[in-house]
Amino acid sequence: MNWEKIEVSSKILGHISAGVYRTTAGALKELVSNAFDADAKRVVITTNHPSFDIITCRDNGSGIKADDFQRIMRGGIGDSLKRVETDKTDLARPVIGRLGIGMLGIAQVCHQFKVISHHKETKTAFQATVKLVDHLREKIDMENPEDEARHEVGQYAIDELDYDESHAGTYVVAADMRSAFVRKFRKNPGPSLPSKFSSFLNQIHKEKSVREIGDYWQMVWGLGIACPVPYTDGGPFNWERVNASSEGQEAFEKFQAELMRYQFELVVDGLSLRKPITFPCPLLKRNSEEHMSGELFPVDEEMRVNGRPLKLFGYIYLQDGQAIEPMELRGILIRIRNVAIGVHDPTFLSYPKIEGPRFNWLTGEIYVTDGLEHALNIDRDSFNEMHPHFEALQQKIHKLLEDVFQKAGEGVKCRSTVKHEKEEQRKLFALQELIKGELRHKYKIIESSDLPQPIYIDDQKKKILIDEDHPLWPKAKSKREIAKLIGVAFELSMLASGSERREKFYGLLSQILNL
Repeated sequence: MNWEKIEVSSKILGHISAGVYRTTAGALKELVSNAFDADAKRVVITTNHPSFDIITCRDNGSGIKADDFQRIMRGGIGDSLKRVETDKTDLARPVIGRLGIGMLGIAQVCHQFKVISHHKETKTAFQATVKLVDHLREKIDMENPEDEARHEVGQYAIDELDYDESHAGTYVVAADMRSAFVRKFRKNPGPSLPSKFSSFLNQIHKEKSVREIGDYWQMVWGLGIACPVPYTDGGPFNWERVNASSEGQEAFEKFQAELMRYQFELVVDGLSLRKPITFPCPLLKRNSEEHMSGELFPVDEEMRVNGRPLKLFGYIYLQDGQAIEPMELRGILIRIRNVAIGVHDPTFLSYPKIEGPRFNWLTGEIYVTDGLEHALNIDRDSFNEMHPHFEALQQKIHKLLEDVFQKAGEGVKCRSTVKHEKEEQRKLFALQELIKGELRHKYKIIESSDLPQPIYIDDQKKKILIDEDHPLWPKAKSKREIAKLIGVAFELSMLASGSERREKFYGLLSQILNL
């Protein structure tokens, strides 16, 4: 077996050495994206839960030619030709890969991995073993920034194989796992995955955070969020519980149909994934008659920024008065070519105004169908926030949030009014029952005016009249409500005999203040 050097341009050496991706899901999504670009219809990932001593990723796509693999290893990392030839795959999918670093994504969790690929078009196959060495980021800092020299970051060995049509596609095996990865996942693995995605989602909805279930489930959740798989059936919204225009509903149904058209399935340890996004989330805890469970604010924008097109589609969802759960869904998620860039951003692209807990009521997704890619950082998990396309997107979202928070404020006022009215009705009923127990009859409590005293009991007509505007009442409304209750207690106690009035007054006062 002859070993040859893997080289990479100095501009990304620091990123490779430190680990390009924030999470394991972020690293694995690059392998999934490669399979998507290769027109795979099925990708199967195994993790050997709960040992996590081997990870595999197998797809049934078109495969990789040995020459292309060697070109990447010999300096093509960061210089992918995917977009040069076409912007669409043979299945008319939007091509995801651009930088050509996805093949090394798995290196974040292992020291060594194996690639086996059977290329459908050329009927050729190869097997390669890749070993990466650890580098310190300080090394790149010592280099001359104008130096475009290439540096060795590892080694690979490649051998030809006989083509086997039954194995067409690419198979990646990571067995020499990094100790930090194994230690982390074994410490809090969580339960095995269920066989049905609905069961997976039900378990997720029982928790306030996916982290509570374990790192393994969080990884699977992250893959479902990040990858170009469809939403759950009917998702992401329960349209009967979400206030949305018919045009908005129709647009999302068309988009779900587009995702289904890709015919792309991702299976992790036997579980076929969907996007784990459904709203309301969780199901409404209040009585359904109190208010709508959520409101949709659609985004559909097409503009030119610095002469380049920028097309956006998506939504911000307000679950008015109720926090989004699990909490990982709070914030806005940007997708480019159907793949998530990072995770939900709870700051909504650094929204400049303070809205307190109302941010917990919000979530959103923005699909960028044209543009923004040049604002991507090399990790495909974050953006250059100074890029004109990012600034245009940021301004659009912040402008929409002004309307969203105005609507949220109206909802707060409405719920407060309804709550106050219901509380007043409850107290009134309880007070009537108390009076009935004292006077042996049901008395009506009626607002009146121009009475000689603040409260008057008309025993003949079975009425208790309360003069709302009597000058003896306190001016502050909150204090006036308490004074009315004390006044009722006083008037009722006056009906008792002289020796019992004081005892009756304090007894009634205690009952009334506990209503």
